[in-house]
Amino acid sequence: MVTTKRKQEPSEVVPSSDNSMDVDEKPEVSDKKAELRELKRLLDSDDYPLVANEKWYIISSKYLTQLKQHLEEGGSNQTTNPGAVNNKELIVRSDDQNVLKDDLVEKHDYDFVSETTWNKIVNVFGVVDDAQTIEVRTYESPTFDIKIEARPLAFQCALYPDVNNVKTIRASRSVPIKECTDMLLDKFDVSKSMMSRFWVSLPGEKPYLPNIEDEKTKLNELDLSPKHQIIVETKVPDSTWALDDEEALEKLQAELKSLHESPTGNGTARVAGQNFVKSYNLRSGHTNTRDGSAGINGYDDSPHTPGLVGLGNLGNTCFMNSSLQCLSNVPELTNYFLTNNYTEDVNGENPLGKGGAIANVYAHLLESLWKKQSGGSVYPTDFKKTLSRFTSLFNGAQQDAQESLQYIVDCLHEDLNRVKKKPYFQEDENDKRDDETASREAWERYIARDNSVIVDLFHGQIRSTIQCPDCKKLSVTFDPVCYYSLPLPSTKTKKLSYIYVPYDASKPVSRHKLSNIPNSANISEFLAHAGKQISVQPEYLLPIVLYDNRVDKILKRKQSVDEMQDRDKVFLYQLAHPFDDESHVPAICYLRKIKDADDPSLLTNHGTLFDIPFVISVPKDDKLSAKDLYRMMYSKIQGRLKPTDEAAPSENGVAGDRFQPDADGDIPVEQLERAYGPTEDAEAKENDTPYALFVPNVFTVSTINSFGNAENARIERHQKEPVALPPRNDLFLSANFAEGSVQKHYIKHQLPEDDEKFGRSVGSSADTVELRDCFQLYISPEKLTGNNLWRCPQCKEEKPAMKKLDLWRLPKYMFVHLKRFQYNRFCREKLSTKVKFPLTGLDLTDLVGNKRSREPAVYDLIAVSCHSGGLGGGHYWAMCKNVKDGHWYKFDDSTVRPASEGDVMNETTPYILIYKRQGGNERSSGTSSVPNEEPMDTV
Repeated sequence: MVTTKRKQEPSEVVPSSDNSMDVDEKPEVSDKKAELRELKRLLDSDDYPLVANEKWYIISSKYLTQLKQHLEEGGSNQTTNPGAVNNKELIVRSDDQNVLKDDLVEKHDYDFVSETTWNKIVNVFGVVDDAQTIEVRTYESPTFDIKIEARPLAFQCALYPDVNNVKTIRASRSVPIKECTDMLLDKFDVSKSMMSRFWVSLPGEKPYLPNIEDEKTKLNELDLSPKHQIIVETKVPDSTWALDDEEALEKLQAELKSLHESPTGNGTARVAGQNFVKSYNLRSGHTNTRDGSAGINGYDDSPHTPGLVGLGNLGNTCFMNSSLQCLSNVPELTNYFLTNNYTEDVNGENPLGKGGAIANVYAHLLESLWKKQSGGSVYPTDFKKTLSRFTSLFNGAQQDAQESLQYIVDCLHEDLNRVKKKPYFQEDENDKRDDETASREAWERYIARDNSVIVDLFHGQIRSTIQCPDCKKLSVTFDPVCYYSLPLPSTKTKKLSYIYVPYDASKPVSRHKLSNIPNSANISEFLAHAGKQISVQPEYLLPIVLYDNRVDKILKRKQSVDEMQDRDKVFLYQLAHPFDDESHVPAICYLRKIKDADDPSLLTNHGTLFDIPFVISVPKDDKLSAKDLYRMMYSKIQGRLKPTDEAAPSENGVAGDRFQPDADGDIPVEQLERAYGPTEDAEAKENDTPYALFVPNVFTVSTINSFGNAENARIERHQKEPVALPPRNDLFLSANFAEGSVQKHYIKHQLPEDDEKFGRSVGSSADTVELRDCFQLYISPEKLTGNNLWRCPQCKEEKPAMKKLDLWRLPKYMFVHLKRFQYNRFCREKLSTKVKFPLTGLDLTDLVGNKRSREPAVYDLIAVSCHSGGLGGGHYWAMCKNVKDGHWYKFDDSTVRPASEGDVMNETTPYILIYKRQGGNERSSGTSSVPNEEPMDTV
């Protein structure tokens, strides 16, 4: 049994079944309300500016949402009481510590509360288990931002000279070096009286002593990653350091290298990272330095081909490595850097740039990749460190490869912008010009302010047309574009499946499927389609998302189906009255088994939900008696109950484990009495009809919170006063069965299995689409709705206007981004739709809106960034075509291996594609300093 641990309070308030409050409020009730007000104040203040090295706590986003709703309603509505904090779904145990699961997303799966707020929540509501507590700290990033550290750094460490005894240490980035050193000494049971220092190395590299100014230096300032190895060296006072000897240091390097070699001899070593394990190819036996400036041995299969060098993973940096390898294989850009032509364009005065820092460090990285013999890998430590000075995108967590590529390319553009002083242009409101003139003038204004090698190679132009649905005002603009983010066809529609729960509980539930539901549809439209399938009027359906027999959410009829998650299990409950009936309200009834269902003093949070809930319709007035409520609930679940004698039919016609209800679905009293014994309700037998419902003592009823884990008030079956139900639309009750009676009396629903081939939503779609189809969708008209309404300058109002994009001026190299990750207020998921893309001959000529352009728009593929896994995790790699030998290669972090054209075309989840235009190009800056395509041969 799960126990709720709670800090001791002077007095506990036991909720009463009577929701009324005495005029003279009891002191303990007043104190409780004050606590809730204080908790609400603390939650509202948790967005204050962060301070470094503060304690914070991770909490379930679902729980926090329920808690805030409860507090917004004053804390008096026990239906929304969230109960004890439960972080079970967030945690995985690692090295005897609670660690946040890898695939969780902030604000969607988890959130943060301050130490004071956490203590108050635990004091008021409790926590299911202290072992579910996840304490984190704030730290100052290299960009001087204060951040909450959801996942501390994890290192492999050893005590010299026994480097085979490897242990893992997890430490906050805000920890001072002295404290980190003490943690290391504790790990190896070394007295703190010993003098100590620690060495750092990456796999295969020579260990080095980090530059530590003083003991107050924070771990974050050393720019360490989970891939770094830490070796603790100790000595007694007045003795010498063993590793000051160069020969001893070289021996240590060799020993560390051997630790990473596979015992099977296949050249692959496995190194534990922060949140995952990745492989490193060590077959080439190369030796690197931290920034990749040392020699690299030849690549076995093609020893004279430059560019075949891997990038070592610095801990969740596969997204960056994939982007860099793709960009590195754009030949004209790489040659521009390798010939040092870029130095003439570095703009140190541009306030939007990074003073040339990104351009310089990228050039240095390209030298490591292209000016050395092929094979092996380098660690992009300096590149990552430089980026981390300007953005938190590269500070440790897994990120999006498209965002990474975009940030790097945009930084290169600003660092290399040839325009030192940008001219000012007034907004051009002339809408009388033809498209050709308007587009040319817009492009000339653009390159007068933004003119770089990035513009020369990657920037194009699109026409955007928006029309007001009322006054017909037409707005046409021509905008520069560098990244073509294409929607997938499946993002326009959804495949949905749902489970139908008939009103008659004796009937089985059934799964049904709907295809091609528009994402613009709302839940009402979804119910209309479903109602036709199951022959039920949609107003008699209640859509509920269940998770482990618990209500995850009740879908609102005006809510968009686009907000439904792929993992949502939707149940459509048939109601006795219309959903919006003025006299009745749906009540969701949980089925719980508890230790003692008949003990009226036992208000418990420890019940287990053993079946999907059922739904009844209760009158909205305040005259509902306990007897009527029990009968309503019993009438609903009677089809799930079995008689005491299951062996054979009894005299009343009850066969096996089922009753025989009449035409109205009711079971005659005689059948029930023969199955369960005489009723205690003599009044029912005297006054009711021959078909009056008999309510045996198999369950009790209580009000409960929406999570089904915190009982509010027990409703006694013989109480005389009317039942006091919470005055709200979402009403929750509980039928409480004693633990031993469930198997004896109740028949659980048999739920149909998920049809994974069909999928519940777009995320599991197995359809294959053509890349051209995605371009066609990109230029298709769309209606602006929701938060994207267009403000008409003529009507002076926001309107659901129609918007259309047109390809107008296409670049020499095209970044194509497939929008696989779908985000909205409630839903973040990855779309696994297969996209078929051509290696050569992607012809977009007929899709170009500028019909006066006579140049063909035909492209050939040169690089692909691929992603496997789900949102918030997974792994990135790249497939690139080498300009020197014309062959394809797979770049998977530090591993580089040949790939065939078939391997490339068989990639099922491309994320970013880079295409090169055949023949001429419409580049119009006229000031390009881009040299020829091939990177210079330096070997």
